[in-house]
Amino acid sequence: MARERTEPLAVRWQWLDMIDPPRQESMARLLNRVLEVDDTVGHPGPIPHAEALAIVGDMAKDVEARRSYVLVAEAEDDIVGQCVLVPNRWPNNRHIAWVVRTMIEPGSRARGILSHGLRLLGKKGEELGLSTICIDVRRGTSVEALWRRMGFKVFGVLEDYSRVNGKSFEGAYMFQTVAELRRRWND
Repeated sequence: MARERTEPLAVRWQWLDMIDPPRQESMARLLNRVLEVDDTVGHPGPIPHAEALAIVGDMAKDVEARRSYVLVAEAEDDIVGQCVLVPNRWPNNRHIAWVVRTMIEPGSRARGILSHGLRLLGKKGEELGLSTICIDVRRGTSVEALWRRMGFKVFGVLEDYSRVNGKSFEGAYMFQTVAELRRRWND
């Protein structure tokens, strides 16, 4: 069944130079709100708040060290979406980056939030000299279908990608060139 599209949500997407404590709190809450309905973000369900804060704290260290770049969507002083871009650090692969921990607040989905973030992702990719953006997702999920609609193509499948509650799931490894991303989501 197709998800009904609702009115766009007024959000402000921005790249963070640092993740301050209030944003760390907001990002930890977002993680657990997503985990209440999805077990596809690396955990089988909600996690203790201290653990969520530790995950975000590690992310903050990576942002400060410029090992990754965090894009957040804020609405009414709360983070309702995020996307983490992790460029490859190996000299022969610096043109490739991975998108990880992308999530949208469950109550804010199907409102066009991700498409606005993809514009900024394409611009950042171009700014960093990237040519390819990759993502991995659980195969056969609405998340895989979403990324396909956003123009990402599967380049590989891993049979034992994730295990949740004793069950194994396949993973789809997907990519899109920065040039395609820019063309598709150009302002």
